Amino acid sequence: MDVGSYSTPTFADIDSDGDLDAVVGALDGTLLYYKNTGTALAPVYTEQTGTSNPFNDIYVGFFSTPTFADLDGDGDLDAVPLPLMA
Repeated sequence: MDVGSYSTPTFADIDSDGDLDAVVGALDGTLLYYKNTGTALAPVYTEQTGTSNPFNDIYVGFFSTPTFADLDGDGDLDAVPLPLMA
């Protein structure tokens, strides 16, 4: 999977199906989403674009590093993109 130069991946269960999906902070400040369409033991990452990408049309700053945590205690993951340069 080629996601470009200076990209920063992280893994989290974005779609709540029990396996880890990939979210990549791209050089241009966008977040790429790769849904795990395989299993937890045999992952297959399929890029989701347009409305299938929950991070579509969100700009988080150059060289962003996505991180996920349940910040508000509601049981789901919240996105915390950390830009190197805004």
